Amino acid sequence: MILRNDEPFPARGSSVIREGDVLFVVSDERDLHAVRKWMTPGTIA
Repeated sequence: MILRNDEPFPARGSSVIREGDVLFVVSDERDLHAVRKWMTPGTIA
């Protein structure tokens, strides 16, 4: 799921990874690991 600036922030329990101007919202720990592995180094928002 990708959020644009005009969309509401995700529910608690989701991890949000910011990559440039894009926020990746990951609700499952396994997905978070996969996304972090796939992405270029980013920061956890």
